[in-house]
Amino acid sequence: MKLDVNNWKEYRLGDLFDIKKGKRLTSEDQTEGSTPYIGAIDSNNGIANYIGQEATHVGNTISLSYNGSVGEAFYQPMDFWATDDVNVLYFKSSNGVAFNQHLALFICTILRKEKYRYCYGRKWVLESMNETRIKLPTKDNVPDWEWMENYVKSLHHKPLTTEIKSEKDANFNTNAWKEFYLHKLFVAGMGNGIDAIQTTCDDPKYNYVSRDSNGNGVVGFVDEIDLAVGQICIGIREKSGLLLLKKCHGYVLAVSAIDVAGTGIQSVYCEVGEADICFAVAAF
Repeated sequence: MKLDVNNWKEYRLGDLFDIKKGKRLTSEDQTEGSTPYIGAIDSNNGIANYIGQEATHVGNTISLSYNGSVGEAFYQPMDFWATDDVNVLYFKSSNGVAFNQHLALFICTILRKEKYRYCYGRKWVLESMNETRIKLPTKDNVPDWEWMENYVKSLHHKPLTTEIKSEKDANFNTNAWKEFYLHKLFVAGMGNGIDAIQTTCDDPKYNYVSRDSNGNGVVGFVDEIDLAVGQICIGIREKSGLLLLKKCHGYVLAVSAIDVAGTGIQSVYCEVGEADICFAVAAF
């Protein structure tokens, strides 16, 4: 389904949902149990713990943090306890349709787009949340709930599976594997130590690789740098099959396989074999 936002219209959040506050419960007062305890966090669907206290909110609602990880919205399928840093959105019956996880996932995505407006010093308090206006698909001047539900359903056109098909099942027997010293397989060299503020991108030529676990370690695309005599060499690697081992304070953060030329910062170790290796082997 095509996502065309040109015909979307704004709606006041308080007109679509009854927004109710969470309730404070200190960690000392929590008991062990099976009730999801929703905190102002950005992971695990907002579940910070499971407690023995009775739920304070019903399921089939949305939890929305106004403090802590402000703007994190999650669909809660089960009854739960929400901390006082979290507000809970109850879908109004006046919307004319039954609320479900598909509508909730669509709304949660829209709500997270409002995160940039708020921070620790500017919390998304209840009054502001009620007055927040969000844009939604519209039909006949009302939210097109049917379209939103169908759009989310269309994203799951094929069931996900981790099953390995027999025709693609490689003989992955590690019993015959042996250990090898890394220094006997690769020549290790330091990155060039170039600070990001020294780089320009007027006519970018090289990937700028840093100690980052995302984007294959590439955090920018920079111009070639000419260093004066006596400075550390730039350390450009003009070959593929390069392994980058990102380290910081003695700990390995991430490993990337690079298939294009690039430059690295000082805390990036470059592992280059004596002979060129293909990208597939480097990725392994």
